[in-house]
Amino acid sequence: MALYCVYAENLCALVTLGIVTTFAAIDYGYLELGGSLERKTFLVPRFIEKPNREDAERHLALGLSVCLWDSGMSMWNAKRFLELLVKYKWQSTSQAS
Repeated sequence: MALYCVYAENLCALVTLGIVTTFAAIDYGYLELGGSLERKTFLVPRFIEKPNREDAERHLALGLSVCLWDSGMSMWNAKRFLELLVKYKWQSTSQAS
């Protein structure tokens, strides 16, 4: 866990923890794995929202080298996170009209 905190703090990375898939779940989002950084650490080019059954089975068939379940646990450098909120023009639902 300490390695992931280092990534979040020193590299200003957004870090999320993935879970090895063991069945075609439709109740979890999936993390598509990109390039490997080191020690079971990967870039995640895409988050896949809770898929339908067919897509979940396809993700499972691709195996660990392609997808993990999203655990919902994330960590990040607060300054970097705020910068990304501005960059991507995030608006809270309480402010939306």
